[in-house]
Amino acid sequence: MSRMRDSDLTLAKRIDAAVYRITHGSGHMRVPVEATDPDMVLSDCMKALDYYRAGLEQRAPKWVPCRVLLEGPVRGDYPIGHTTLAEAGEHDCESNRYGAISVRATNGQMLGVKPAEFEPLEWRKNDGA
Repeated sequence: MSRMRDSDLTLAKRIDAAVYRITHGSGHMRVPVEATDPDMVLSDCMKALDYYRAGLEQRAPKWVPCRVLLEGPVRGDYPIGHTTLAEAGEHDCESNRYGAISVRATNGQMLGVKPAEFEPLEWRKNDGA
């Protein structure tokens, strides 16, 4: 799968870049598509809104992250998983039907991460919704 330019930026940084492009007269859609194209930023905003709203409404989201950024290392919770560590950086991730996210830790096990511990970078349709 080819990745678009700037797809490693967080959503907040992509929004800032899209606003800059719009205010400076270059907010058009491009081919090949780029992550800061206004339509791509707004599309990802809609996916994020559905994802976070679904958590509040206790329902399955239509979209779930498939790649996330961990700003810092994340450890499992004490007493069971406190020795499990996921390093900071980009991670492919898995989710359950309700959007709970897990990443592969340094020991090879899957580690659940809380919404405050990750920033979604890419989305996929939730097959369980």
